[in-house]
Amino acid sequence: MTESELPDIMNVSECAKFMRLNTKTVYDMVKFGELPGARNARGTIRIRKATVLAWLDAGGVPVNQRKQSR
Repeated sequence: MTESELPDIMNVSECAKFMRLNTKTVYDMVKFGELPGARNARGTIRIRKATVLAWLDAGGVPVNQRKQSR
């Protein structure tokens, strides 16, 4: 799956496939705040494509712990 094929909002399976991770790993990343995700009305997790790409650009550093550049 390429970046252009990703939907703007992904489920855990789509995110895991793109990042070549196990779905449990992605669930844990969201649970521990390493990768921001949101639960919809049915309780399933959704993750923004922009968030995943930012996480990868930061070298895997949790998005909320990156140093802000000036």
